[in-house]
Amino acid sequence: MRRKPRAFIYCTWQQELLPTPAFRERWLELTVQFDLDTAAVLMVEALYRD
Repeated sequence: MRRKPRAFIYCTWQQELLPTPAFRERWLELTVQFDLDTAAVLMVEALYRD
């Protein structure tokens, strides 16, 4: 997913990939603050580092 973070946007098990409620909340915040592509890149990087 790190090589193609845009896939995160359309992933059918997106919520299962987010390990905690905090990550789920942050994803929602990112989608409001940034366009979807940028939000996906930021979230995938955050997941990779966690």
